[in-house]
Amino acid sequence: MTNHVHLVIQVSDAPLSKIMQNLSFRNTKYINKKKNRIGHLFQGRYKTILVDADAYLLELVRYIHNNPLRANLVKDPADYPWSSHRIYLGLDSLPFLTTDSVLGQFGTQLKTCRKNYLLFVLKGDTNKAEQRKEFYTGEHDSRVFGDERFLGKVLNISPSPQKTVSLDKLVDIVCNKYSITKNDLTGKSRNRRLSEARGVIGWLASEKTSSNLTEVASLLNRDPANISRAVKKIRENKPDIIKLIKLPKDK
Repeated sequence: MTNHVHLVIQVSDAPLSKIMQNLSFRNTKYINKKKNRIGHLFQGRYKTILVDADAYLLELVRYIHNNPLRANLVKDPADYPWSSHRIYLGLDSLPFLTTDSVLGQFGTQLKTCRKNYLLFVLKGDTNKAEQRKEFYTGEHDSRVFGDERFLGKVLNISPSPQKTVSLDKLVDIVCNKYSITKNDLTGKSRNRRLSEARGVIGWLASEKTSSNLTEVASLLNRDPANISRAVKKIRENKPDIIKLIKLPKDK
């Protein structure tokens, strides 16, 4: 952007601090040489947030790629030359940028993946007044953006004992409770009752099964970001509703 940069980085063995140090050094050296200047390029230390990729990666990528629209810099994300959006679309290339983990969630054929990815990005909220502050501060911890299960995992907090039930069985139980069918859940309807049922399934799946929200989203024909928001609404507004869903091992 005009005065800051957003990066989504998958970290493995190399410490993030070393990666950022290298990026800062190389960029500063390049700009100083090109502009015939000296001194620092970036002000202050970078800020990091650990993101639950299963639930939020796609929404985060979409948010970042829509930033130029919110800032009135372009009318189409593909017109902005300083983001990775064009690489995801195959219009440009960068040897160090990998797109498989994101594009792979939109299909099996590259052409189809790019088409579905583009529709996903363009469908995102481009309200110029909106700021997704959770992508700056995290939802539960300033260092982490994810649900309680993810937070406990990365911060080494022991979760409560897990009770297991298959995802398919869980969907059947919730459908029976709401007097709906699985076809209702996977359809295009945005009925509030159906959205609530999807949120309940997402929440219980993360607590009672080995499935993650990405798998729930795939089963219900929704994107992970939508399921994540539905789960969040249930947790914040109707937490007691979970007590009404009786699973086999809860009896």
